[in-house]
Amino acid sequence: MTRKLYVSIVLVLSLGLLATSLSLAQEKLTFGNTVRENPLYNLPVLAGQHFGFFKEQGLEVKWAPFKGGSAMHRALAAGAVQVAITTAPSIIRSVSRGLPEIIVADLKSGQGFYFWVRSDSRLKKPKDLKGARIGVTRLGGTAHAYAQLLIRAVGLEKNVTYVGAGGVKEAVGGLRAGTLDAIVQSDFSTAPVKAKGYVRELLNIWDYTPKEWLQLVLIAHTDMPKQKPKSVKGVVTAIFKAGQAIIKEKEWTLATMESTFGYSKNLARTMYPKLRYGSEGKINVAGLRNVRQFLIDFKLVKKGKVPPLKSLYTNRFVQ
Repeated sequence: MTRKLYVSIVLVLSLGLLATSLSLAQEKLTFGNTVRENPLYNLPVLAGQHFGFFKEQGLEVKWAPFKGGSAMHRALAAGAVQVAITTAPSIIRSVSRGLPEIIVADLKSGQGFYFWVRSDSRLKKPKDLKGARIGVTRLGGTAHAYAQLLIRAVGLEKNVTYVGAGGVKEAVGGLRAGTLDAIVQSDFSTAPVKAKGYVRELLNIWDYTPKEWLQLVLIAHTDMPKQKPKSVKGVVTAIFKAGQAIIKEKEWTLATMESTFGYSKNLARTMYPKLRYGSEGKINVAGLRNVRQFLIDFKLVKKGKVPPLKSLYTNRFVQ
């Protein structure tokens, strides 16, 4: 064996060992999302994977979308999921039930949330919901909370029935079949069936909430900031890079909305301008305070069970 060949072999082996070492060094995390069909919730983790933002932070991240918030929060509490994107009402209700979660970043992102009915429905006004069967993805989740907020606001809390449909598609199916009178979902989740003319908006949830309101947040198991602060910081950094890439890399975003979320080309281009993510994640404390108080005032959580405001979040990992 010549010296030149020997050096080449050693170099190849060394590079191979280095690559293996770097691969092994990647910490594995599972990233949860509460609604599989919603691109607003899920594009950040997909962009983080596609553009290598997680790998830059020494992380290997698995995407784990769920059909509703309740299942995702249980998985996070059990340690099967370490970080997730969800809504502020959802985490406050979960923490009030004793689940170990904390907000680590505010995505500065939002979506429309509506009561939807069939296009040919007789329901026109809030009072028409008296006696209605209202579908939500999961009982105890965000859609259920928003439904209760609005129904209590219009004074019909004793005159409706809530049904846990099991998922976005299941809720839409129940509405179209006539077994549900109305469903509560976001505009992103419902966009495909609205585009086909099957449903229309009845009521806008945001007409019944304070102006300052916290929507999408990045959360972690409460052990993560204590035991793996570097990993939490890495996830936060990667997610905010991903948010900016979603806006800048328009063609990738449109293609993903079509291939992963079933949007048509026209629908993807229609909904694309509604996608927005902040460049920094400091928590909107006023918005969080309003969400917390609103849940208490409308008796969607027990006042004595809700932790103090400061224990619900940390700004340790954001700018």
